[in-house]
Amino acid sequence: MVESFDGETFVAFIDICGFKHMMRNPEQAEKALDNFFRTVYREVSRSEELNSIAVSDSAIIFAGDNGSHANRDRGELIDFRRLGSILECVRSIARRMIRLNIAIKGSIAYGQLHYQKRRNGDRVVKAMLLGQAYLDAYSDVEEGIPKLKLGEIRLIPKTKIKELLKISPAPSVMSLLKSGKGGYYFYWMLKSIEEQKKFKNAYKTQYNKMYDPTISVLKNFASERTY
Repeated sequence: MVESFDGETFVAFIDICGFKHMMRNPEQAEKALDNFFRTVYREVSRSEELNSIAVSDSAIIFAGDNGSHANRDRGELIDFRRLGSILECVRSIARRMIRLNIAIKGSIAYGQLHYQKRRNGDRVVKAMLLGQAYLDAYSDVEEGIPKLKLGEIRLIPKTKIKELLKISPAPSVMSLLKSGKGGYYFYWMLKSIEEQKKFKNAYKTQYNKMYDPTISVLKNFASERTY
């Protein structure tokens, strides 16, 4: 974890879908949180430049200067690399959680971020996290239009994502981005964006039903590939 970061970067805000309902069963809720925290920690730790803060059923993940990549690239190439890193991480988290029949939703935003690690006490853990990127990602999850559905990950703003997608060669994970209402949508559960129509038809059929059938659609598409 970096000690501090101040600049423009990508920030992801993700949370567990249906967690309020899970809390009716404390054992189920505790197990879901344990799996979520373990998964976030494991996947973020795979990258030298990713950092995370997990609180309750949510996690904030941001790309910041760290490790061997810190000074390798400049300007737009830094943003391009960071976008790829954060997409890979979020995809792995989403896929591992869906294996456990737990879906996440979230938003990835680009903008200013200020983070500063503070000294921990016996009863207090301190961390300062400010900036438009964090605010935009959080707001998009809570009140974005259209409202995020089960399993959806949206990227904002569109102009920044569109600009970075012009760079080549791009990592395969970026091919799973598709422009839609309110931003770009990340089809983490697909092997190829060509499966989008098939997935959307299956998802739409089950979404207005109960939670479990929609989980099954996400799980079935995600289970067809290995990682």
